[in-house]
This record gives sequence, C-alpha cells and structure tokens, in this order.
Amino acid sequence: MKKLFISVVAAATVCGTVAAPAQAAPVPAPAPGGPGPIITYVYIGPSTSMKTHREYRITVRDGVATIRVGNYSSVWGTAPPTATETATLDATTWRALSANVDALPRAAAGQPCPGAAQHRVEYAIGKAKPRVTLAYTCATGGAGDVRALKAYIAPVEAKFDMDRLLA
Repeated sequence: MKKLFISVVAAATVCGTVAAPAQAAPVPAPAPGGPGPIITYVYIGPSTSMKTHREYRITVRDGVATIRVGNYSSVWGTAPPTATETATLDATTWRALSANVDALPRAAAGQPCPGAAQHRVEYAIGKAKPRVTLAYTCATGGAGDVRALKAYIAPVEAKFDMDRLLA
C-alpha cells in the first residue's frame, strides 16, 4: 500500500494531477549496475507550410538530454536539424523521469485526424520491448492525454531555451 501511495504522489508531482486509471503495464526497472533507460520525447507540429512547421526530439540517456529541432522529418533523421543542443539533468529530474513513466496514460487509439500534431514518449531499457505513449491534437479535437505527456517532459524542456529553438 505504501508503494502505491508513493507512486500516486510521484505521478501527481510530475503530471500535476493523479493519472487516470487507464494506464499501461509497468515498465521494467533498470538492472543494478546495468544500462539505464533511454527516454525519448517527440513533438511533431501540425501540418503547416515548410516555413512555419516545427518538430523536435528530446533523447535522455544517463541524465543527459539532447534536443534535435527542425522541419519536416528532422526528428527521424531523414532531414537535417536546424539546431541540436545538449543539457545535463540534475539527479532529481533524471530519477523522476524514470520513476514516473508508469504514471503515463495509455497511447491514443485509432488514427489521428488529418494534420494532427503528435506527442510521443518512448521508454526503452535493455532488451525489453519499448513502452510508447502517443497523443494527438488537431482542429477537431484530439486523442490521448497530451497534457500528461507535456507535463512529463516539461522539466527536461526547461533545460533548453525552447522559444529560441522553435523560433
């Protein structure tokens, strides 16, 4: 019971609210002395002109975050980024990312509406199948819990000048 209470409090601390009951199965914990998780957050903006479209990918490994910002296809590496930066996370932020991944909601079901913006969190550790959570937003609504994904990655984004990078 104490473990459940601590998990709920930790989720509320990172996400701002207690997560909905529709959560995915717990992810594997790091093996003692083994490699830690790789956490990836991807934002792909809505379909707009090449001049105004923005997308970015943040990859966190061993407490170091790297952001890759660009236009169409830059997050997947098929187009060059307009900027790449790296920041070291404090121990509290790094631990919170790992500890609170179980509080993320399930991925959105179905296909997004045309032109949707995509938010994606992937948690991979060792040889286990990565845990992926997706959410979409568009003019006609959305699917998934975008707010929870944005709250999860907010402490990492705070390490970067997002206004400058996305300008």
